[in-house]
Amino acid sequence: MIFLDGDDFQSHVTIMQNKLSQARALSADITNKNFKTILLNSFPSSWDPVITFLYKDILVSETISQLQVW
Repeated sequence: MIFLDGDDFQSHVTIMQNKLSQARALSADITNKNFKTILLNSFPSSWDPVITFLYKDILVSETISQLQVW
């Protein structure tokens, strides 16, 4: 799933979290760190100035909070 400029941010995050839950329910071994990378990679290159520093070792919830501010 890819976020497009103009899409609703919260809806995108919610859908991604739902997909994570579904995958884990099917026994997928997706760590929070993996999910954060998947989430960050779903944003377009126009988000790169913000996303670049979010790959650091912070919680997924903090990453999402930082993205909401932008």
